[in-house]
Amino acid sequence: MLTAIKKYLERWGQTPHGEPRVRLIWSEDAKELRRGEFNEFYGSLFLREFIGVKLCPKYSWIKERYVLERWFPPDVTFDIELPESNQGSFEPIYVFQDKYGRALPLNLRVVELICQAMFNQPPTRAQIREGLAEDLAYKDKVETADLEDGLEMSVLTNQLHQKEAIIVPEGVPND
Repeated sequence: MLTAIKKYLERWGQTPHGEPRVRLIWSEDAKELRRGEFNEFYGSLFLREFIGVKLCPKYSWIKERYVLERWFPPDVTFDIELPESNQGSFEPIYVFQDKYGRALPLNLRVVELICQAMFNQPPTRAQIREGLAEDLAYKDKVETADLEDGLEMSVLTNQLHQKEAIIVPEGVPND
């Protein structure tokens, strides 16, 4: 799936620096130069605090997810705190996760619909129908898993519910 998506993204062209205008990256691999105050350590030993530029994780709040990014030119994205932004910047468009923060599988149809929307190319009716069917199937799967999680009970919980067990508070004599 990853290869098919990357091949599809090639059709949207390149930046002036030869990179794709739209790219799919792994959140843990994304780094960028940032200007700020940083603490420097040698192992667990604090050495000093310094002000400067340092290579930092780009998505420290997004763990182990694919992120669809779009390149924007420097006249839109330049930020003194991001030294490389003078050449434009890749910004997140979509994170492959659901509203509960659970990872979603890569999906070429999702990428196609997002790109078509970004570049003002409306999807075909067939694409919309296929995407809706996939969304409904996934939503049903997630809702079923949530329901099953809610129904799981320990043996003791089940016995309490069936009135086959009781809870005896501490300090109460057992006659």
